[in-house]
This record gives sequence, C-alpha cells and structure tokens, in this order.
Amino acid sequence: VLFTAAAVRERWASVKRAVDNSELLNLKDYAESGEPIDVDAVMEVFTGQACFLRNMFLEERYPPTEELLRAAGQLNTDPDSYGRGASGSRKVTVASRSMTIEACKEIFHNLHGLKRTMDMTINEATNLSATTVADPDEESTLVLVPDLECWESMLLVSKHMLDFLQIGR
Repeated sequence: VLFTAAAVRERWASVKRAVDNSELLNLKDYAESGEPIDVDAVMEVFTGQACFLRNMFLEERYPPTEELLRAAGQLNTDPDSYGRGASGSRKVTVASRSMTIEACKEIFHNLHGLKRTMDMTINEATNLSATTVADPDEESTLVLVPDLECWESMLLVSKHMLDFLQIGR
C-alpha cells in the first residue's frame, strides 16, 4: 500500500466522520440530559484514533511480541543498551516501507490535532462536571484520563517518526 499525504488525509477524514457520527464527544448532550458523562466511551474514542494512526504509520496492528523477538535473536534484555539489537548495533524500527515524507508529516499533523482535541475534551468535561453537580458536598470534578494504550500509541508514532526522519528516508 502506497501511503501519500492525500491517502492519509482521506483515511483520517473517514475516521473523523465516524467519530462525529457517533456523537460520543458531544459532551453538552450529557449535560443537557442530566446523565453522567460516559468516561470510558469518551476516552476509548481517543484510544481508537491514536491506535489507528499507529497502525497506519507502522503498517502493523501490534508490535512483535517478546517471544518473536527472542526467537529472531533481536531481544536484548540489557537495560543499558535500550534500542539496540542483539548485535549491539542500534535497532531502528521505521514506518511502512511505502511511507512518503509528506504522508509522515500528515500523520504527525493528525497526531498533534488528536492530542489538542483530547486536551480540549478533557477540559470541557471537567468544566461541565463542575457546573452540573447538584449536591455541593459531592465530588464535583470529573477526571478523564487517557488509556495507557492511547499514550503508548502516541509515543510510538512520535518515536518512530523521529527514527524515520533520522535515517534520512
């Protein structure tokens, strides 16, 4: 699959349309209905989008397991040589072989936009929860925290993007 910036934009637009159609991020609906915000569903939206970007960038759904790496002789358990292969040389995992630099930039732009939207949603949920609590003695601040998989996906894309750019692809 050849990834161009246009192909990335098209795929990301489809994901955004699906998120918009789900209305899960329309937090004002929760406030107007009096229902509590479904924290898990809201955060799962961001996890799904971050994983989608990771999958698109790396062209694999999950990174290889420890057993596969060990079998291939690529697992190095020495903590002082993090990021190095079994031979001691720097092991760099890069993006899809068909990724163009423009597509890489587009994915990074989408990742940045996702992080910004996630921060705005968390702030909006916190503000809405503070204004909709009826009992002043009740805990008034809702805390939304992204899933570990969401952070992991964002960090993996960022790390591999740096590797991608560093090796001069």
